[in-house]
Amino acid sequence: MKKIYSRLLKKSEQLLLSWLLPSKEKIEALHYALFDFFLPYKDDNEEVKAAIKEARIRQYAMARKNLQLMWILLFISRPALLLKSGWIRFYFRNMEKTKVNDAVITAAVAECRQFLSGLSTTSFVNMTDLQRNQFLQLLTNSRINFYRRIGAGIRAYYIVNVYKGRIGRLLSGIGDFKQDAFIPDLDIPVPAFKTSLQYNSGQRCITGEIDCVVIGSGPSGCLVAAEMHKAGKRVLILESGSFFIPGTFDGRAGLQFYEDKGFRTTSDGGVFVLNGSVVGGGATVNVDMAFEPMIPSVSGRFERWHAEGIIDDSIWTASQLKAAHDSIAHLLNTRAVEHSEMNAHNKILYDGGLQHGLHPHFYKLNTYKPGESPYKRTDKRGPVEHYILDAMQDKHNPITLIPDAQVEKLVIKNGKVTGIEFEVRAADMLQGIIADPFRLGLPLNKRITVSPREVVVTGGNLGSSVLLKKSGLSDPMIGRGFIMHPFMLVLGLFDHIVDNHIGTQSSVYISDYLTTDYRRPAADFMIESASARPEIAAMLLPGNPVQVLDCVKQYRYLGGIGVLLIDEVNPENRVEVNVKGEPEIYYRLSDKDIERFRYGVKEAIEIMFKGGARKVILPSFEPLSGSALEPTGCNMLDSMDQAADVVARLNFNANETLLFAAHMMGGVKMSSDPAKGCIDKHYRVNGVDNLYVADASVYPSSVGANPMQTIYSTAKIFADNHLHKRNHIDHVNTTMSYE
Repeated sequence: MKKIYSRLLKKSEQLLLSWLLPSKEKIEALHYALFDFFLPYKDDNEEVKAAIKEARIRQYAMARKNLQLMWILLFISRPALLLKSGWIRFYFRNMEKTKVNDAVITAAVAECRQFLSGLSTTSFVNMTDLQRNQFLQLLTNSRINFYRRIGAGIRAYYIVNVYKGRIGRLLSGIGDFKQDAFIPDLDIPVPAFKTSLQYNSGQRCITGEIDCVVIGSGPSGCLVAAEMHKAGKRVLILESGSFFIPGTFDGRAGLQFYEDKGFRTTSDGGVFVLNGSVVGGGATVNVDMAFEPMIPSVSGRFERWHAEGIIDDSIWTASQLKAAHDSIAHLLNTRAVEHSEMNAHNKILYDGGLQHGLHPHFYKLNTYKPGESPYKRTDKRGPVEHYILDAMQDKHNPITLIPDAQVEKLVIKNGKVTGIEFEVRAADMLQGIIADPFRLGLPLNKRITVSPREVVVTGGNLGSSVLLKKSGLSDPMIGRGFIMHPFMLVLGLFDHIVDNHIGTQSSVYISDYLTTDYRRPAADFMIESASARPEIAAMLLPGNPVQVLDCVKQYRYLGGIGVLLIDEVNPENRVEVNVKGEPEIYYRLSDKDIERFRYGVKEAIEIMFKGGARKVILPSFEPLSGSALEPTGCNMLDSMDQAADVVARLNFNANETLLFAAHMMGGVKMSSDPAKGCIDKHYRVNGVDNLYVADASVYPSSVGANPMQTIYSTAKIFADNHLHKRNHIDHVNTTMSYE
């Protein structure tokens, strides 16, 4: 019934939109007006003009399929709806689930009404460019987030889509660099995968012996599956993302392999949540910065959890973490970046940090050394290549992988998982993507069941929290009190070519501000080198479309550094599931987090200037300095002396300041007290004997740095302990049967 109800709701939403939206012709005209407004190209380069002409048509076809965009276009096409306070109250009550003072809503509506009444036309298509800029600024700088979300949403969608691909490469001056990132390397051989599992079409179930189903194929999922397989277990992996053979693409090169194609946000639209949606998970799409769990900022977190009795002293000990990490680093061949690899972009942070009295470090990365990658498209080392690809080809007991498999529910009876219900979605329509690698012949969009001996959930913080909730588990701690390491970029414009897109992407970071001893807390943030493709850089630039275009043309002179905040646990931050079965992410920075974040941004601005920047740009529309309507632009700083005053006014308002969720953790916490967590020291979900969680969601709080290597390590500890315990139980049962 829930599935039918969910589909009816989606159908009802589509019908409501089709009723409310103006005619197809008017929406088409609005799309082209927005496209041309956000890309005000006036030059005579025929190659650029041809690329723009093709993109305008292609993007319209894509826009029509985007329900969220259609809702935004509804309000842009019918601005009188912006004056309906009932719509606004409905939004806050049902979408953000927050209360907003009626007086604030009334004042915001009055400002909007005054602006619209002063126009000769309220049609965006017929407005002048000045009026369009004023209209969008009114929305983006509104005192209520309902308006801000419309303004920021239309801007983000169109700017990313007009500048991505060939247009962005031509205008930015990078030419054909990485244009082949999503042209698959079809020379990479595709193995003939075989499995003993079969699909029973009559009963819509997977048949065959399965000891363990691993749900999710990120770093923890691949590792757990590999360790189970090595121990002789029969393993099935269910993954919601698509599958390609490692090396076919560079997963870092675009938004194709992210959830919602990179446009998933928190419920208020204020933070972009960058979760991988592909076999390999986050380790396929990220830069793979490898902070080992023995460094003080991370080990100090485990010490704190032990000292405060949050977790049992027998789990995640220093010796366990070191042994687990050593085996992982050996297998992945984790390497330290060499000084000679530092490109001009990373040198900004290195030199600026030294000038600021700090201690820049070189990352360790899970990548091949320059020139040593066996692949044409990428230098990444990932969990698919190093953990499961060979095991998937085992002739006697292969790991079976079902990609594009959305797990809808765990069937739980009498304290045990008795089945898993999932549906296979259509795979990404890219050549090189392998749908149904084991040729099981599974139907699309039909509920299929599988019944394993035990289940390990490794769907990441969001995926695991949502699945447990959808499965009827009533633990109020599921999804609650997660953290996300919010990340804000600071851009610099230089007099010399930086070329942030060339060379080792990230090699330098500064950890001076991290807490290394929980008894002596510090500011607790990290400053990292941060690059961005032309379309993402364009989205970050806070000016009007003409100013954005001008900066994109100077892309090769742009550099970026980012502030990664180690945020604190707030029980009000939570993951929920809406009536359509979709995740809702509720997140707010605490007052302490805001103060520390401000300090981090101020330090980043000063480091950027000391690294040689002529101007520093804050990706924010908050009225900090200047205006998007002025020739000098918005939040473009000319001097380091401006940093303190500007940052003091920075509030990180949703949809005014661009933030990204770097690493979600802590939604399915391990705890010695069942009332304060969701899993015990064995990673077992409270109240369910054969259900385990072993991903980033299990940490009581942040691990204190980029978590990838720690995620691998704690997953290895789970696998080792679980297999030891399972083998002991099997041995006892065998002995008793002989007796």
